[in-house]
Amino acid sequence: MRHILLLLALLSYIPVTQSITCTNDFTLVGNKCLRLFNTPTSRTNASRTCAEYAGNLDNFLLSAFVGNATDDDIWIGLYCFDKNVTNCLWDGGQGSAEVYNNFVSSRSEGNPFFGFYKCVYYKVGDPWNGHWLSADCKWLRYSFVCEIPTTFDDDCALNFNGSCYIPSEELINSTQSLGLDSVQKICQENDGDLISIHSANENRFILNYYEGLGLDSVLLGAVVTKHFFWMDDSHWDFSNIDHTNDEYGTCLKMALQNNITISKGSWYITPCDGSHYFMCKRPAGNSDLIHVPKVAKTPPSQCNKVLLMSGTFSSPTYPENCMYTLKTLDGQRIQITFQKFHVTNGYIEIVEEYQGAEVKQKFSGTNKNLRYKSLTNELKVLFITEDLENMDSEFVAKFFSVFENE
Repeated sequence: MRHILLLLALLSYIPVTQSITCTNDFTLVGNKCLRLFNTPTSRTNASRTCAEYAGNLDNFLLSAFVGNATDDDIWIGLYCFDKNVTNCLWDGGQGSAEVYNNFVSSRSEGNPFFGFYKCVYYKVGDPWNGHWLSADCKWLRYSFVCEIPTTFDDDCALNFNGSCYIPSEELINSTQSLGLDSVQKICQENDGDLISIHSANENRFILNYYEGLGLDSVLLGAVVTKHFFWMDDSHWDFSNIDHTNDEYGTCLKMALQNNITISKGSWYITPCDGSHYFMCKRPAGNSDLIHVPKVAKTPPSQCNKVLLMSGTFSSPTYPENCMYTLKTLDGQRIQITFQKFHVTNGYIEIVEEYQGAEVKQKFSGTNKNLRYKSLTNELKVLFITEDLENMDSEFVAKFFSVFENE
């Protein structure tokens, strides 16, 4: 009997095998969830469709997944800023195509494609079946495959990347709740915590849910002291905080609408008192097997560098004029937020080409709420110091990519 009791005790510590699944009619292929969209469209619309599922265009499993399902060429999630493959970047943030690419060689007879356009597609059928070629981003129409992360089988309505998300209206009678301690208690009573966010796609997943509901903000499960930390004790490995907002407090919210002080999807500091819309997050299935992805952080200063997609740049620590070149994907725009702006003996000038003309805007002085949204997918930020002997100017700016009408 003693041996049987010991065996039962040991079995209680063996983790239960999870049932890995995909949502939204995506198909499990290897360790990815993929879905073929067979209606040809532009690269911009393809990216937008994938974003609606909090995903990206797929890159690597097209041959195995598509098979004979389509005769159309297929967009892949790669965007080239020039002819150098080191400047061909994956949409999902996996870096560049320098490590691996399957472009048709530019030396191949009759191939006029590589390096002429910035968007890339996967060739279906001869010639060059299975290889990559470049194409015009706006006018050509191809099919596409979206990729979202796998998750675990659960009966929750909002299931993403191993977690279930439960909005406050499913937990309490009124649409608005009590303060921070009360809503965290409600989440814990439902085996979860207030939401923590660990990637750009998770941020968009939550934003997508609230689209069209008319709410201004949702409370996040973060506490603000000298540092930021999540109440569920997960790592602080992703941030979308807009530090230019004038609010003070120890709580954090996500903006669900654009307004004059903050962009939709950004986070901002706010007092914890009052009532809040909120969302709880709990593990889907067995929490022992959940993996939270880590997102690489961008260095804070990049004088005279080319910056792609998103990141942070700032004034140099010594007197010097700097130029920062910011680029994003075709069909997207660049949103710049100056988290600190004190430029008194010089100026910041933003320059971009729009409809064949050069557009310039200058900024100087001290400003806590300075923002700029580009007209195109590429611009230059010039930091001009008029007195190199007196370095009394500094700024810190964050930029990220947004869709054209966001």
